[in-house]
Amino acid sequence: MYVLQLPEMRLGRLLVVFLKGGKVPLETRSFVQGVPAFASVQVNYLAFCLARCDPADYRDRDEPLAAALVALMRAGDGDRVQQKLDAIRRIAALTKQLSSKQRYLLLKTIDTYLTLRGRDAERYAETMQEQPEEIRIMAPQTYEEFIADALQEGRQLGVQEGRQLGV
Repeated sequence: MYVLQLPEMRLGRLLVVFLKGGKVPLETRSFVQGVPAFASVQVNYLAFCLARCDPADYRDRDEPLAAALVALMRAGDGDRVQQKLDAIRRIAALTKQLSSKQRYLLLKTIDTYLTLRGRDAERYAETMQEQPEEIRIMAPQTYEEFIADALQEGRQLGVQEGRQLGV
């Protein structure tokens, strides 16, 4: 489970996340639904519009989900390559807090929503080659690679548990 703390967020409050669109990053909204012969119901909710958020506000948070959601935010300085690299670096920095499955899902989110094309894709590939190994290995895997890694990790845990039980 991932949690992202937002200003104005209170327990029991409805949150709507807009992946694209929206007018402001975060606002309280409401709508009224009326049904003939019944009373009208007003629903208040917090609208979180990712495309309107500044990634700098979320990039350095200790919440892994914030690092992945940066992929859906506008690039503050227009440099999508740097935005993607920053998000991957953040996931790498939080890697001890994450299982391989969580890391895979967060990196896939970044890769899916921050797709680079043309010259940006070339720059990204070049820049990734210059990164330290712990960043280069964070590049999103295929699903098959993820499953193979997960199976290997499971085997290692099984061997450790077996040794502990044997002792």
